[in-house]
Amino acid sequence: MNRSEFEEYLKHFNNRNYKRVKEYFSDNIVLKFAGYTINGKKSFDDFYRFFHQYVDERVSARQFAGDDENVIIDAIVQLEGKRPLSRSELEEKGFGRLVLPEPGRILEIPQLIHYRIESGSFVEIRCVLKQ
Repeated sequence: MNRSEFEEYLKHFNNRNYKRVKEYFSDNIVLKFAGYTINGKKSFDDFYRFFHQYVDERVSARQFAGDDENVIIDAIVQLEGKRPLSRSELEEKGFGRLVLPEPGRILEIPQLIHYRIESGSFVEIRCVLKQ
């Protein structure tokens, strides 16, 4: 995958076009972040439809490396709080370790994100915090 193809994917993600985002995924996509694992397209939908009610998330790729099997980006993930979410609500959904900004606040998280590709589709997305 080249950078312009990846930027198209990222545009869909940042615009919450989940249908188009999932076109890039294998049926058994695995997303790993913050010690959590999301398995499959339905779980992706469930998590992000919940999560994006409370934050506006924007991912930007500062650096990019890609080929037919991998995309690796040095990214800034920007979270802007939209509405309050209690710790108990997060824990109830199974995401008690997440830290979300309060409404109106912005949190920028530097990450390395690895997208593993098989047969032209993302099969695994692994996010690691940068120090």
